[in-house]
Amino acid sequence: MQIHNNINQTAVQNAPGKAAKPVSPPAPPAAVEQAGSRASEQLDTLQIAQDAVRQTAPEFDVGRVAEIKAAMQRGEIRFDADRVAALIMSVHGSGR
Repeated sequence: MQIHNNINQTAVQNAPGKAAKPVSPPAPPAAVEQAGSRASEQLDTLQIAQDAVRQTAPEFDVGRVAEIKAAMQRGEIRFDADRVAALIMSVHGSGR
């Protein structure tokens, strides 16, 4: 017995010299098709979100950020959380 597996159909040949009998592959279960459809929709949504972030996110200098972090770790730059909070509140207000 020979089994030939093509993309669109499977053929089984029982004996040499006889023509293969085409057999359609089994249809995937509905749950598999639905899961694939949902995954495709989620991928499309993710792509749209990523494109929106790329268009609206401000550019920044990765090297400069690394320099600032290193300076903070060395104690050369002091971080004052209370001052940062006060500045945020002065711009955005309490609103509550």
